[in-house]
Amino acid sequence: MKTKCGELFRITDVDSAVFRKFHHTGTLVSLPIPLNDSGPRIIFYRCNYGAQDFTVEQVSQYITALHEIAMVSDPYACIHGISYILDFSKLTLQHAMLLTPTHLKKFVKFFENTLPMRIKSFTVINLSPAAEYLQRLVFPYFPEKIRNRIFICGRNFNDISSAVPRKYLPQEYGGENGSLAQLVEDNNKIWDQHRDFFRENAYYGTNERLRLGKILDFGGELGVAGGSFRKLDVD
Repeated sequence: MKTKCGELFRITDVDSAVFRKFHHTGTLVSLPIPLNDSGPRIIFYRCNYGAQDFTVEQVSQYITALHEIAMVSDPYACIHGISYILDFSKLTLQHAMLLTPTHLKKFVKFFENTLPMRIKSFTVINLSPAAEYLQRLVFPYFPEKIRNRIFICGRNFNDISSAVPRKYLPQEYGGENGSLAQLVEDNNKIWDQHRDFFRENAYYGTNERLRLGKILDFGGELGVAGGSFRKLDVD
């Protein structure tokens, strides 16, 4: 998939101006204390950029890179999986309209079926009208086991403790799990330390011309009705 969908999942340059610009929006941040102190790694998302500022492909490459860092350096994520907290207060209809069905199929295939880490939960806060539209758009593409792991809190933070105890939220949200602004600055060092790791990605992949049998079409092989999936013939 990284070869066939390289524009989304194959990141080789974490020093590019676009990559670092997106990093500094603080849209996606891995929090320092895992859930329940020794459980899944918590990744905090907030739609902290304008819909016209970045393409879906640029955002996807950053998300992919963040998960690759977890794969090579984070035992909590590798052993216990990842719990996502999603703040949709700034999500607009313009953001949602950038996602096509083809994008959604590829994202589901990559993050659910090929990324070797378990998705433990999604906790959604500050659900905007645009996010409700996005939810209706995205849900059919998720397998049932993922849909059952989604907790929607809305704007009432008193309900969030049943999914994520308040202390594990960032300081900006009344928790004790680091300051998002400071983490963004500090995490520049992580990209610096792993720049050679990502540069090596340019030398790896698959030669699809040598593949026997049916050509894999990751944009069209996934079923869309009710989140169902048709079987893939993968050697």
